[in-house]
Amino acid sequence: MVNTIPMADLSGLDGASQEIVRHLEAHPFLDPLNMTPVQMRRAFDDYYASIDMDRAPVKTQDKDISGPGGKLSVRIYHPEVVRSSKLPVTVFCRGGGLVMGSLQSYDAICRRICQASEAIVVAVDYRQPPEHKHPAALDDCLAAVRWVRDNATSFGGDPNRVAIAGDSGGGMLAAATTQAMRDSGEAALDFQFLVYPAVGSLDPTKGSMVEFAFGYVFTPDQLDWLYMQYLEGPELRESPEVSPNLAKNLSGLPPALIVTAHYDIFCDEGEDYGRRLQSAGVPTQIRRFGEVIHGFLNMGGRVPAAAEACDMGGKALAKAFRKAGTSAS
Repeated sequence: MVNTIPMADLSGLDGASQEIVRHLEAHPFLDPLNMTPVQMRRAFDDYYASIDMDRAPVKTQDKDISGPGGKLSVRIYHPEVVRSSKLPVTVFCRGGGLVMGSLQSYDAICRRICQASEAIVVAVDYRQPPEHKHPAALDDCLAAVRWVRDNATSFGGDPNRVAIAGDSGGGMLAAATTQAMRDSGEAALDFQFLVYPAVGSLDPTKGSMVEFAFGYVFTPDQLDWLYMQYLEGPELRESPEVSPNLAKNLSGLPPALIVTAHYDIFCDEGEDYGRRLQSAGVPTQIRRFGEVIHGFLNMGGRVPAAAEACDMGGKALAKAFRKAGTSAS
């Protein structure tokens, strides 16, 4: 499944992104014809470690909690400067196509968001496919949010100020978590920060899914393979638990910031989801970064937009938490 089609015109990308595209075309980490999922995970972590942003000086604690499938690992990030005895909490669901990614490969991102938001971040090490099929990852993210609400005070958090964030497949899990909580009658989270979320295309035959299908690292064929690993059957792609953008009702969901990358097959579906949230009365900001590709958050050592996006999300989370604190008082 390595892309053998000639590369697209990369002139619209910033210089670092052009170099990253060329490197990943020659040395892909998502290569199921030649690599096992374990090998792909290792290659994903190793490559992004080489171009990751600097790690912000925040405090971390690894912890195992009780999850639907047994032990569920989380990493808790505390800002160095603590301005309250009870800090708000953001639950972070990592990307990596669900198959790849780890707590370590998202460590710098979570540190940056923690620092920018001046809030606690809890990163979820959800179960991954193909070893664990849907709904294992979603169930773990839901369990982590519920654990935070039940146990926040034990690690200095405020159970009444909780948000969620995620990128790519993790953005899908974050969006699906907010819908599942609404549908089960649970109190809404305070905010959702979604970065190039894979929320489901309203029309995969046009727009960014076609325009950037080849030559920009991540292709629709690779996306299909990832869904095959995650789902028991292709019909499940139509479920809002897998494609939150296909949910008929988006009302009653948390306010959102949705960040997209212009040269990304997911650009349109992320922005479509944002507009549908706006139409449903959900306060939503949409911000497109114009010179980058999918996954740029993991490229912060080379691509300045990564830190900018993390800081933007952190500030939006902080603003939402301040509003939630004012409402509660």
